Amino acid sequence: MVDPQTAPPSASTNGCDSCLTWLLPVWTLVAVLTLQLSDLRVTPLLRAPIQPSWGEPPASIPTHISTTITSTTTTTSTTMRTPTFTTTKAPYKQHRTFRFGELNPSIPFPPSQLTCTVAAKRRSTSTNTTLLTVSLRASSDPAYSDLVAFDLMLPATENVRRPLLGVTAPVSPQGIAEVTLNSVESDGDLESLTGLAVVARAKALVPTEGHPGAWSAANLSHNVSCTLLYTGNEPAVVRPARSGTNASHWITVYRYSTGETFPDYLDEHNAGDIIVAGRVAQKANSEGIWARYCVEVLNASLDNITTHDKNGSISGSPYADYLTCYKGGCHCPGAWDRIIGRLPKSKVFCKGGCCSPQSTYQSSWYVGKMPVKLPWLSTPHFPQAYLPWDGKNEGAFYSFPSAGRCPPGISPGDRNCTWRREASYALTAGGKFDKRATQKNGQTILSTKTIMGNAKTLAEQFARAPLRLPPCR
Repeated sequence: MVDPQTAPPSASTNGCDSCLTWLLPVWTLVAVLTLQLSDLRVTPLLRAPIQPSWGEPPASIPTHISTTITSTTTTTSTTMRTPTFTTTKAPYKQHRTFRFGELNPSIPFPPSQLTCTVAAKRRSTSTNTTLLTVSLRASSDPAYSDLVAFDLMLPATENVRRPLLGVTAPVSPQGIAEVTLNSVESDGDLESLTGLAVVARAKALVPTEGHPGAWSAANLSHNVSCTLLYTGNEPAVVRPARSGTNASHWITVYRYSTGETFPDYLDEHNAGDIIVAGRVAQKANSEGIWARYCVEVLNASLDNITTHDKNGSISGSPYADYLTCYKGGCHCPGAWDRIIGRLPKSKVFCKGGCCSPQSTYQSSWYVGKMPVKLPWLSTPHFPQAYLPWDGKNEGAFYSFPSAGRCPPGISPGDRNCTWRREASYALTAGGKFDKRATQKNGQTILSTKTIMGNAKTLAEQFARAPLRLPPCR
């Protein structure tokens, strides 16, 4: 029986008592869609803004870390010399925010109102070098984006892209991202930069820069040409000053991104110095992009580090144990990577695992490092003996945990962060590298000559770029 108080009223006299019941929602949906399409902002209504988060760091980041870990809480103390652990559960996954394929942020629209101005004055007639000031500005919705990346490039020649440099700038509450680079050099006249253009991308409100899914699309065919101007005053070479007071040091690292149009930065990624880059260049092709980053690292003092020295653990290291990073996540290095670092067999095939809870915790907050001696040996099986080291050529692999990266404008040691990437970075693509390698008994051997030759070629390629950034300090 139908309750007369809840029964729908008749919509007509032809017996269609329920027509009005289903027609009203349809009419309402059509009206709402019409209003939203006229506003041209349908997407934001389908998503809620994500508040930025930098993880949950410990109460402080001491220069000497002593840690007590329980199953639910993590605390730090500078009074205990030796960490003690009440559980073997590693806390690293609690700090890592995203893995490849897991990121699903509210992707912002590409930046709008993009402008680029390059001002210059001849600095030296003898060297034909020009000092440039590059000013960049764009608009981005602060409800969906906190960072804008500007990448400058020249038109392609012989179907090869020519990326030159990039820089990131935070988005203000007013929705403006702007930055000025005062220390860019170029050879020749400004006319040599004709066709210089900038492409901009906006980062979603997520704590990682390294995941490609965190960035908006950037259509290369819709770039903005830079305005080229001569000025009467020579711009000064200015590098951003540190905002913090904690002791730190700078490193120069290189990262090659296979098949990428734009750089993928350092969060949850590996990078290497110029020697390691020389080895990576042996496998590089014209479909990827090289980036050179300047990174400021906190002068920490970490104990029980095992990936730095073949003779065992060391104390007082400014770097944590190295982690292998793959597709947006970092993990304890496997045998293959440990053999590349020439670690002893006891630290390649470890009983109970090679990464202790203390090691995992430190590596989730601090930059990890693993030295690499030449010549290079890659093998899935432990060799009978490592190749003799040449005694002087030693590179380094690094791992960069997202949880330890400093927000824009913050220096290592402040706000519980341990490293920061300088906003500007140099870019290049292509390159003629030595591809020779020796295969023997399942082992891949790269000679010191091949790697150091590739390292020299890459360094020269950055040095000859039409736009150049100064070396890292």
